[in-house]
Amino acid sequence: MRICRLWKITALCMAALLALCVPVSDGMRVSARALDEALVADALSEECPEEEELPEEETVPEEELGPEEESPTEEPDGGGVPAEDPAGELPEEDPALPDAEDPDSAVNADANTVWQYDFVYTLNSIDNSITITKYTGQSLDVTVPAIARVNDIIYHTQIKNNSNSASMWGNRVSKISFESGVKAISCAHLFHGCTGLTSVDLSGLNTSGVQNFSDMFTNCIHLGYVDFTGLDTSSAQDFHSMFKGCAALQDVIWGGIDTSRVASTVDMFNGCGALTNMDLSGLNLNNVTKSSAMFYNCSQIKRFNLQNWDMSGNFNGANMFTNCLGMVSVDTPLNLTVEIDLPVTLVDAQKKKYTQLPMNLTTTKHLVIPGDESAKEAWIRAFIARMYNVALGRDYDAEGYENWVQLLMNDSIDGAGVGAGFILSQEFKNRNLSNPDFVALLYRVFFAREPDQAGYEHWLNMLNRGSKRKVVLAGFINSPEFANTCADYGIRQGHMDLTPEDLETDDSVYRDKVLDFIRRMYLVALNREGEEWGVYMWTEKIMIGEVSVQDVASYGFYMSPEYQNRNRADTEFITDLYEGLFDRTPDLSEIYHWLYRLEQGESRESVIYGFTRSEEFSNMLASFGL
Repeated sequence: MRICRLWKITALCMAALLALCVPVSDGMRVSARALDEALVADALSEECPEEEELPEEETVPEEELGPEEESPTEEPDGGGVPAEDPAGELPEEDPALPDAEDPDSAVNADANTVWQYDFVYTLNSIDNSITITKYTGQSLDVTVPAIARVNDIIYHTQIKNNSNSASMWGNRVSKISFESGVKAISCAHLFHGCTGLTSVDLSGLNTSGVQNFSDMFTNCIHLGYVDFTGLDTSSAQDFHSMFKGCAALQDVIWGGIDTSRVASTVDMFNGCGALTNMDLSGLNLNNVTKSSAMFYNCSQIKRFNLQNWDMSGNFNGANMFTNCLGMVSVDTPLNLTVEIDLPVTLVDAQKKKYTQLPMNLTTTKHLVIPGDESAKEAWIRAFIARMYNVALGRDYDAEGYENWVQLLMNDSIDGAGVGAGFILSQEFKNRNLSNPDFVALLYRVFFAREPDQAGYEHWLNMLNRGSKRKVVLAGFINSPEFANTCADYGIRQGHMDLTPEDLETDDSVYRDKVLDFIRRMYLVALNREGEEWGVYMWTEKIMIGEVSVQDVASYGFYMSPEYQNRNRADTEFITDLYEGLFDRTPDLSEIYHWLYRLEQGESRESVIYGFTRSEEFSNMLASFGL
């Protein structure tokens, strides 16, 4: 035997002993057996240099080589993050060992599948399943594999969230998908509180037999849409709070899922303020008996299609449409057994008004039919009825109602004229609303939604600094968002003019703060000093309430042609936003987060909007006294 071969065998024994107890970097553990096999392969593949062989009479006796190594003990179940550990922390790394991703490492990276070390999990040796209950990794894009190999045993992946309130994904993960065959034990709270989530692919998730889908996406505040196509919901019984608090949700693709056993849709879309349409006509919801607050605070939904929903039996629809102030059209359900209040007054083609979905409805009724010229009067009547209901807080009187309708029908007045007529009326003034209530009501009247925090604070600050309510009213009436509201009803927006007397305020100090902010925006966004006429133009627009500070920062600067012509790369663009709008430099994780969202197709306009509506930007404005 050659001396080098003898030395390598000794090294193998020592390495095997070390591998039994020493963790490898990144939380991975590799069995002694796997390490031994890798080193053996390495040793046998390497040529030894020519050396003088020992004489036969001097051959080392076998007993002097030491006893034979025992087989290494298998590692206990649980992996790198045992489920019993409440802290869910990875074992401390030993810096002396090679990194698992180091190509020069002697460890064979394919010896074990190690993705599971990014999760809290448990192993079941009876059915060979690995159940993951919490993600602890650092990736923003997570794909859950269908199988795991632990100590050379294949386990099939199952998933559930053991918490009813905490996110199992943290708040940084932005994209989640599943390899085909991952089994959901329950979908309750599966993505609850995953506030960074923007995209989820459910196509690989096996949900057969799952009954509980409650709170599945609760408070996923950045999630834009969900596609259920192909999902097995044949056993589903509970959709309670499924999308509650999903403020950015714009669409749900149902894909013909089976909902025939669903009994509860309570709070299902509560707080989904970005939804504009809801078509449930393709779902079988005839077994549902509880739908209270189902669309609560869905302030921008304009059209509901509930026409195939049989609401017979013991049905509870209390507060089903509360604060759905954007509602302009409903295809009503079948066999309604209770009266459900509507937040606005709707009319049908025969000009009959509805403030409730009528009890004992047996056929589908279309309230406020959109489309052709014959529907113009129905839309106008709905617009005027809504103004009485929301602005004045009462049902309309017949004479006043008909007068407003005829003025709009004859094109003698526009949306601006109607809005100003109601808000500047003596009846409205007699309501004696406080500044906060006044601003909140303007959002409901003209934008058909609840106020966003940044905009609400902007208008309220103007009033508190001495601006007249008429100036704030003009800001709402002349806005692009009210133009959209008018378009929904088929009427002209028009414009509300102000006089110099309307614009008079004593707030010269505030004007100076606005000037400072605008001058800074020229420097940080356009990399130049601002021309005086431009500085004063933007300042005046803010002072009279024509635009908000947030809109000036976004549309006036970062979305301006001049900024776009700077041709900033994505990383430069993100850094510009942090430095200009947050007055700080981003860290790498923040840059990677936004780069990923841009790579997934999110527009720069959407990113800018998120920055200018954030709490951190509001704090930066506060430092300017704005």
